[in-house]
Formats: sequence, C-alpha cells, structure tokens
Amino acid sequence: MGIDEVWGVMHKTRPRWQSWFDDYVRFLEMDRGLSPSAQSHYGHIAERYLAWQFRRRPVNWRRVRPQDLWRYVRRLRWPGRKAQGLNSELTALRQFLRFVHLRGGCTVALAEAVPTVSGGSRSLVRPALSTEHRRQLLACFDRHNTEGARDYAMARCMTDLGLRCVEVARLGLHDLDDLGRSKMPSLCTRVRQYLAHRRAMGYVLTAAAQRLPAFARYAQRRAPGQPLTTALALQWATARPGASRSTHAKLLGLVRGLARFCAVFDPRTAVPGTHLLGPTCQRVRPHLFTAEQIRLILRRAGALSTRRSPLQPRTYETLIGLLACTGLRPGEARHLRWHDLDSATGPLRIAPCKASPERMIPLHPTTVRALQRYWAARRRYFPGGDHWFVGTTGQPLRARKTEMIFARLAQGIPSNGQRLSLRLVDFRHTFASHWIAQWSRQAQPVSHHLLLLARYLGHRHFGSTWWYVSSDPQTLQAAARTFRRFHVQARHP
Repeated sequence: MGIDEVWGVMHKTRPRWQSWFDDYVRFLEMDRGLSPSAQSHYGHIAERYLAWQFRRRPVNWRRVRPQDLWRYVRRLRWPGRKAQGLNSELTALRQFLRFVHLRGGCTVALAEAVPTVSGGSRSLVRPALSTEHRRQLLACFDRHNTEGARDYAMARCMTDLGLRCVEVARLGLHDLDDLGRSKMPSLCTRVRQYLAHRRAMGYVLTAAAQRLPAFARYAQRRAPGQPLTTALALQWATARPGASRSTHAKLLGLVRGLARFCAVFDPRTAVPGTHLLGPTCQRVRPHLFTAEQIRLILRRAGALSTRRSPLQPRTYETLIGLLACTGLRPGEARHLRWHDLDSATGPLRIAPCKASPERMIPLHPTTVRALQRYWAARRRYFPGGDHWFVGTTGQPLRARKTEMIFARLAQGIPSNGQRLSLRLVDFRHTFASHWIAQWSRQAQPVSHHLLLLARYLGHRHFGSTWWYVSSDPQTLQAAARTFRRFHVQARHP
C-alpha cells in the first residue's frame, strides 16, 4: 500500500498518532507564528509521515529506526519528481522530528538521519532490481562449487551493500569484520553502508569511494574497536605530506559525512566541525591565454601525429578553437552531439552540466563552418555514433586523455596564474575575462552585460560569475567594483 493510500485510510478514523499531529499544528501556529498556508503545508507532510510510520499501531518512537526513514524517503522518490521539491519535503520532515525530540519522543539523531537527495543532472530515480528479480538472480548461482559460491558472494555484496563491481573485486581480508566477534559493526562495514545509502539518494561519491575505505583501515590500525573521534579524523586528514590546506579540508569533509552517518547508530561518535581546517574550496588565480598563445596551441594541434588516427589533429584543433571562442566547459564540449547544432541558424544546445541548466548559445558563422568541416571529416573516418569529438578509436573523448594531450600542446608556455600547469578550462576564464575587460572600458553601464554573461556561462546564481573578475582585479577594476555590488546583493538579498 502506498503512502497516499495509507494516509487516506487513516483519515477515515481518528488514529492513535492524532495527538502528536495536533500538538505539532499548535506549535506551528502559536510558537512559530506561521501563516495558515504554511501550517497546512508542514502539517500535511507530518500527517502523511505519521500515517505511514504508525498506521493504526500505538505510537512508540523508540522503535523507529533510521532505516524506516530511509525506506520512507525511497517511497517518496517516484519517477519524474524533481530533487528540489523532494528536498523541501524532507526539510519539513526533519523539522517535525526535531519537534518530536523537543517533546521527548525521540533522539536528535533520528532527525539527523533524514537524508537529502542529489540535485544534479542525473536521473533522480534509477533502474533497480525488484525483490523478485533479486531472488531470481541469486538463485542462478550454484553454491555447491567454488566458482558459484564466489559469484554468489560477489552478487550479495553488490545487491545488499550497493558496491560497484570494481569495489567488490578489490575487497581483501582486511576489509572484512572480525567474523562477527564484535557487537558493533566495524568502520569498514559502516563505510560500505554509508556509500550504499548515499548512492540510493542519487549521489555518485567518486572521491568518497576512493578515500573513505582508506580512512577506515587507518582507523582500525590506530584505534581498533573505538568510535570515530575528531582527533583521529584530523590526524588522517592532515597526514598527507605536501598536500594543500584545501585538500586537508576536503578529506576532513568526507570523514564528517561518514561521522554523521555513524552517529545515528553509535552516539559515541564525534562529528568534526565544519571549518576546523578552513574552507574546502580555495580558488587560485587561473592562467589567461594571450592571442599569440592560442594561435601557437592551434598550430601545434594541427601538427599532431596521424599515425594512430588521421582525424586526431582536426579533432583537437576544432575542440580547442571551440573552447577559445565560446567559453564552454571542456566537459560540455566533449559531450556535444550532432543534433545539438542547428546548422541553419547557428545556435548550439548545451546539455545540463554540473549545476547548469540546459541553454542555447549563439555561434559566429565562421565557427559553424569550422564545425561542419570537422563533422564531414569525422563521418568519413568514423561514420558511427553521434558525438562530435571522438578519439583515435572512434569513441567519445575522455577527460583524462584530452588533458594529457593538451598538456603536450601547451608545453613551454609559462603560466601567469597560480597553477604551474595549464588546463583546458583556462580558455573559459580567458573568454570571460576578455569580454568583461572590453565592457569595462566602455562608457555605458555594464550591469546588463554581466547578467547576460552569467546566463551565457550557465551559472544558476549571479554570484558564481564573480570569480571571473576577482581573478584579475588589476585589469578589471571597473568591472570588479560593479560586479561586487551585484555579488553582495546575490549573497545578502
């Protein structure tokens, strides 16, 4: 029975949890002073959760577990529902559980266990095995021989713990629990449960999957059987010699997410503070290309070897030219497909990337003709697929390989930024800085130009474009002063 059906059945008779709902509505009205529409919104969310959680049973908050909340959240994630609306409902649910904690019904850890879901461009609801399909899959293995038992164990790790195939293949004996001798699961087990839980909410967790298992092994060597402490997290986060302070802060942030998850099960767990090692994002001044440097890189790209693929020089020459004249992100350019370009009128469709929505950007006629010439050559050598830029085998370009080849093309060019090496994304900074500098020299106000630039670059928030003028304040002083006023207004409306 779904949530709405349960809520409808409970509405016919006075349920046992009605007193909690009535107290919460009075709290919203008397203590918080919310409007009637806000009271109805928050009350409806609390009422629907109470109907699902307790139905006609007596209210016993001590029997409510974090797993119950996660199962409830999964029921709320129907296909097509946007993450923003779901996170708004989860915030209201979290506030209701904090009210229950203030009334002595549950612990504060129960409210903290309400998760958030990913708001990225990936699909919120992904294909998953049903209970029957999972049973049929596990029944296919012959557990009476060694290979069948091995495959069965690997399948259970993926279906029960949510691990990837490569993570299961890399498991060793040191990753396992002490064979059930400890009442509390080991930190390695908690890491696997945390990753599976967050991935079920739509998060990818690439960095966490790489770093947190190493932290769990570190913790088991330094403090076996002990709860997670702030001192232990700080020791591990700052143990890498030569790493920057922002790297240490990022590592501590990964442990902090794990600690919040572990604190739901073990109240002895200490959650590190948010800014113990400073901010996690410390931007450094990027390199700004000159026109001569761009021409040099394009000449080197046109002279690349054709031994592995005759299309390689044209691919990188066209890709770098497109980045230089449009300011696209490298990932946006690599993911372009044939139907994204309107050859007749010239606009280029950019698919959602990072936090940017889908957008259309205009192209100069010379850029359109260059793309059409490249596409004709690309179809001649690799007729399959619809990606614009492909590698030596006809497959879409990969980020790491593209950056490696660009590093060869930019070799010998001194950096005028704070990074030693040049990156493809520096073309985006160069594009934005060039136009801002040109507008700042005009007598007319540049406010509307800056707003158009923010939309052109795909920034959801106006303050995100502040970085492109703050990185070069000497040559962009006029625009920086104008932009800073809008940046402050965006942060403090």
